[in-house]
Amino acid sequence: SGGGRGGSRRLDCKVIRLAECVSVAPVAVESPPEPGAAAFRLDTAQRSHLLAADAPSSVAWVQTLCRNAFPVRGPGCW
Repeated sequence: SGGGRGGSRRLDCKVIRLAECVSVAPVAVESPPEPGAAAFRLDTAQRSHLLAADAPSSVAWVQTLCRNAFPVRGPGCW
């Protein structure tokens, strides 16, 4: 089987500093990357990042990112 890690692929990693975050919000997508997935967007002044996770995890990611990036706004920052 080639001695590698099978069907895994190398993903590019980026560090997004919470201090650079200007918004985090769930978004509706017509075709999610896999069934049961939900997308959310993380915006900085320079670019927007579209991320996805399974639906319950996606909600938790948005809440956690909002709580940590925008502590004054509190939950539901979008």
